[in-house]
Amino acid sequence: MILRQVSVFLENRNGQVAPVMAKLAEAGINLKAVALAESERFGILRLIVDDPDAAAALVRGMGITVQVVSVFAVRVAHRPGALAELLALFDGTDVSLRYLYTEFAAGDEAMLLMRLQPEDEASRLLAAAGY
Repeated sequence: MILRQVSVFLENRNGQVAPVMAKLAEAGINLKAVALAESERFGILRLIVDDPDAAAALVRGMGITVQVVSVFAVRVAHRPGALAELLALFDGTDVSLRYLYTEFAAGDEAMLLMRLQPEDEASRLLAAAGY
């Protein structure tokens, strides 16, 4: 399944994430998955929310750079080796894994959120493998 992810670009300094979360909460936007990556100068807050367009508009209204991108939501078995098996699908192909993070891992399954490019080839490979 392909989801729309809100990527929020923040300065790498204290107090940047909380105002974004507060603004989303005030608007009643529900978070489904959150990841934060950082470099020396900036951070990227990646959000899966119930209303990506509204979330992006709210954050832009705060004067913050936002991008909405497509990510793949892929269910995998919650066991050793499941991720390695999934990634092996892309060996010898043009598909590039830009990043991944986990929505949740409970019970027998985990939900991975993956930025894959090119999307059409990644989608074809995942479908052919039963994902």
